[in-house]
Amino acid sequence: MGKRHLKTQGSCKIGHQCPAKIKVIVSDKQECVVSYALTHSHKPALEHLRLQKEERLMIAQDLSNGIPFHTILDKIRTSVSASKGLERIHLLEMKDLHNIVSQYNLDVDINHTNDGTSVDIWVKQMEETENSCVVFYKPQGIIIDKYPHIDENDFILIIMNKAQQQVLTEYGKDVICMDGTHGTNAYGFELTTVLVLDELRQGFPCVFLITSRTDSLTLSVCLEEIKSKTGNIICNVFMSDMAPALYNAWTNTMGEPRRRIFCSWHVDRAWRQNILYVEKS
Repeated sequence: MGKRHLKTQGSCKIGHQCPAKIKVIVSDKQECVVSYALTHSHKPALEHLRLQKEERLMIAQDLSNGIPFHTILDKIRTSVSASKGLERIHLLEMKDLHNIVSQYNLDVDINHTNDGTSVDIWVKQMEETENSCVVFYKPQGIIIDKYPHIDENDFILIIMNKAQQQVLTEYGKDVICMDGTHGTNAYGFELTTVLVLDELRQGFPCVFLITSRTDSLTLSVCLEEIKSKTGNIICNVFMSDMAPALYNAWTNTMGEPRRRIFCSWHVDRAWRQNILYVEKS
């Protein structure tokens, strides 16, 4: 047999028992004598550390929800913060994901082909009720004459019940916040939420937009449908992430807000991501 080649990143084994140890001796008098050797005779390396159990469970949950491998890798690799620095999870590889799939017996090849049919049935059930929460629905595979620029393969679902509509109409003229949630399903659909500040100055979600795209054209269609229910809303403050799509869609549909601000979470994340590239003087 030939000699096994060592991996390019090296091995986490040192060829013999690691000398680091703690030895505890308890006497008959219940007295403890502790001796220990701290040295490992090798330096710890991130690539040789194992993922923590909580991290593996979090990744397994994403995989079981059908989130694509590359989406999970991109999300984790871009989560490096300047305060904590590089951690083991940021070195996540495709091999790690396959190991987690095997460990938790996940079946990630099933894309739940009945989801489209289930959504169609649910929408039809809602539309038959007296107070349907479905404002607009455009499934994949059809073209709507009203919006010719919307592609046949685009998906749009707008959800807003009567109570949410009333709150949006009443408080939307003060503060509007639009924020997106990405990478939560196997289809690449994104959830965009429209929130207002209620009488307690707490965020209140008024509209849920589930779309296959979040460009300004698609979001403008969504806001046009909302506008047909609530009327035009000129807000004092519009808050969103730092990308222009949400703001442009709102301005094109409802009009320019008096003030635009960015969500503090997105500003903080942008600082943490870009501060790593700032050269020290």
